[in-house]
Amino acid sequence: MRDVFVSLLLLPLVTVAGPSQRGKCALECYSKCLAAGASSAVFCNCPIQKTFSHCGSIEERLNTAPVGTLAGASTEYFDAHSIKVKIGAVEDAFIYVFEYSTISTAPDQWLFAGASSSPSITFTVMDPCRDYQFRVIAIVRPSTTGQNDVVIYRALPIPVQLPAFVLHPDQ
Repeated sequence: MRDVFVSLLLLPLVTVAGPSQRGKCALECYSKCLAAGASSAVFCNCPIQKTFSHCGSIEERLNTAPVGTLAGASTEYFDAHSIKVKIGAVEDAFIYVFEYSTISTAPDQWLFAGASSSPSITFTVMDPCRDYQFRVIAIVRPSTTGQNDVVIYRALPIPVQLPAFVLHPDQ
């Protein structure tokens, strides 16, 4: 019984929550675009839709994707709602899908921040007073196996460093 209890305590540390629906659909679209022979993600027509289909063709690859650790990540608040995230480039990355969530209230409820062919993105958040984290899911160009590899990178906190709020005496 004690072993089961210890295992249940460790479970959240090794489980990776699934991506947002928008993130999953973006990953599926870019994966299909890469498989069709696109040389760069900028040539893909992967619009961010308001309504989504199931986007289930990538589900199995997400469930078996390796989990990596980001190196060289930095974050910067441009204003109270705009955050820029920059990570070190992933070798042979085709596309980076960025997601964010709150740390204290819903750490496993990921929201789509955007997709970028470069390892940086700027996105907006609703509440500047929350503690946020981000993660990246990358589609990497095919290896010798011919599979489009998906890599999920562990979440990192976004330190709250809001720009100074200064009012001049005449305001």
